[in-house]
Amino acid sequence: MYRRRSAILAVLAHVPLALLGASDGSTVAPASAPPSGFRWSAADAAGAGGLERVSLDGLDAVRFTASARTSVDLSSAYAWHECTGPLTLRIVFRPTRRPREKTPLVSRWHMRPGGRAFEAGLMIDGRPYFDVSGSGDWDREGLELVGACRLVPGTRYALAAVFDPGARLSLFVNGRACGDLAAQVPARLHAAATPVLLGAQPPGGRWADADIALVLADRRALPEEEIAAWAASLGLTEPAPGVETAVRDGCMDLPVVRREVTAYLELLQVDGAPYGALRGRAHPDAPVTLYASCDAAWTRACMGEDLAATLTPAQRREWTAHINSFARADGTYPGDRHSLEHANGMVIGALAVLGGRQPYPVSLYESFDALHEAPAWLERIRWERQWSASHLFWGGMHCYSMSRACSDEWRACVFAWLDDNLDPATGWWRKGVPQAGLPIEVLGGAAHIWPIYQHHGRPFPFPARVIDSILAMQREDGSWLGFSNYMELDALYGLAYMRSLAPEHRAQDVAAAARRHGRLVQARYPGFLPSAPDAHTVLALVGTLALLQELAPSDFRDTIRWSDIFSDRRFYRTDLVQREPPATR
Repeated sequence: MYRRRSAILAVLAHVPLALLGASDGSTVAPASAPPSGFRWSAADAAGAGGLERVSLDGLDAVRFTASARTSVDLSSAYAWHECTGPLTLRIVFRPTRRPREKTPLVSRWHMRPGGRAFEAGLMIDGRPYFDVSGSGDWDREGLELVGACRLVPGTRYALAAVFDPGARLSLFVNGRACGDLAAQVPARLHAAATPVLLGAQPPGGRWADADIALVLADRRALPEEEIAAWAASLGLTEPAPGVETAVRDGCMDLPVVRREVTAYLELLQVDGAPYGALRGRAHPDAPVTLYASCDAAWTRACMGEDLAATLTPAQRREWTAHINSFARADGTYPGDRHSLEHANGMVIGALAVLGGRQPYPVSLYESFDALHEAPAWLERIRWERQWSASHLFWGGMHCYSMSRACSDEWRACVFAWLDDNLDPATGWWRKGVPQAGLPIEVLGGAAHIWPIYQHHGRPFPFPARVIDSILAMQREDGSWLGFSNYMELDALYGLAYMRSLAPEHRAQDVAAAARRHGRLVQARYPGFLPSAPDAHTVLALVGTLALLQELAPSDFRDTIRWSDIFSDRRFYRTDLVQREPPATR
């Protein structure tokens, strides 16, 4: 109901073109409609109610504003269902303000199963992007290209996005190449039943702030020289401001990533609030959360920063106090979408690297801290839902095992139960219990239990079986569940930890698996931070990069050693963070 529908959109594949009307009464004739293609101009929107006409450096344009939720539906103006590739989109436009979020200019991208085909627009930092999907979903047939330049509000641009099926995605600004991908390009565009919107994402959302003068769609993959000639005919040849790129020649420059991630976390800091009070993601309406503050501390430490040295004492006190402002009198912290135990683990890790302490004793440990209680507690875990259930172990039992109150006898009891319930054929818990969710959840569950073995020097019984199992779960595109998902980190942690225990077992296969995932990360990273991810997902990616640095150091380079969220004992110093109860039970 928010879309403004143009009544006179023209299909120009076989219709003579009208000249674009200029604001001074003269006429300007940009590129004509491509053969078997589509052309829209501000002249086509004449008479449509509610559309404001403006001048775009001599061209007529339509002003699209997010506040007014302006959009134009192009669906009936062209046979978009035939656009399955190749495809070149060309847009002449002027951003009028910095995007508040990832914002489409032209979109056939409904974020529901089977609803995606293509979308071109601007990231939150002004970088152009081009998304395509061959399946209609955001899966191994979905790909995103983000340009290595920023488009500035108030400046006119000629943007071209090229899809060459199975071969390449390319972006051009003012006739100059600013991005190219040649790996894992889908063989087609999905023939989605999704409308094509100008200035918004179907069915109505993510509205653009831009003046748009011209849109061309061509069912060809135009070569660079033709795009350059088109831009030159419009008088648009100036290069857009470039951005530093983290990925070059098949290698990832981790110092660049560290600078970009640190800058992104600074965007989350709330103005006028205590240091360390962060929003969950880079959006002005995003809430301030406990997890964002904890995630930022973990992330910066994983990238090699010593917060005790880089922060002032006042900053560390403010950050610690903000985290502890969420504490309850029973020592728990709100888990939001996670469990109380998971929140406890996140708080311990953040306070440990900040040099802080919990304000209250943690009551969560009372259900299993006695020797006779531990086996019964382990029996009650829902092992058929192991990924989520293992969070209880990670933030509960493992954190307690690192406390001053824990005894060697208690740890021995827990290890005995864990060893007895391992499946020797796969290396997974729990033997004889099938998963009620995704089969891969056994991997996510095990990753939260392995640290208790690693941190206490307890030999894990079946490292070779775990390596075999993880390798068998990897998908063709290099993922296990999806880029930036915690399952990717879990898988790489398993390979790195088990490789340390069985270094000769399938060493070449482990290295090849890391390289496959590394290529996926390098392809997807450029669009990651500009899409304004939540802070917890940023931590997942940083932990993944730390493990790729360990497993594929020639492809992920830094003079500083990164660390992951599971191996690094600094995050598990319960003994330094805990508040002792006034008296033992």
